[in-house]
Amino acid sequence: MIYDCDYFIKKFEAIPQDGMICNAQYDKLGRHCAYGWCSPDAGKLGIRLGEFKYGDQTKEGQTLYKLFNFLPQLNFVNGIPDCHNNPASINNGLYIEYQQDTPKQRILAALYDVKALEASQSPSYPDVREELAASVVIGDSADVLREVEGVKN
Repeated sequence: MIYDCDYFIKKFEAIPQDGMICNAQYDKLGRHCAYGWCSPDAGKLGIRLGEFKYGDQTKEGQTLYKLFNFLPQLNFVNGIPDCHNNPASINNGLYIEYQQDTPKQRILAALYDVKALEASQSPSYPDVREELAASVVIGDSADVLREVEGVKN
């Protein structure tokens, strides 16, 4: 599996609006934050605390992090700039630039911004396509999308 911007757009578009949460990678209802959806345990019910494989520790989650770092520096809602453009902070609505109503909408807005940046070859980011290609990671297994394929919004 190749994790690129198109992969993540397809993945997050397939997740129901109410399937994403803030401030936690998973809950007992099988909902997740952006990183949580990068876990091989995503969508499984009844996983006990300490047994869930956190998505930010997977190759998929690490690639999502890399993609958002191609965006210009984002600013926290209190006006302080962040040097990391963390997917968790986008998911949780902590950046001024991403204040959409739901975590899903915020993550998708950021992904579409990365996609636009990739397409524009902005002078301030002349090597974006090459860097994105270099950051693409082959996934741990072929069934990473199993929990969201075929799910309608």
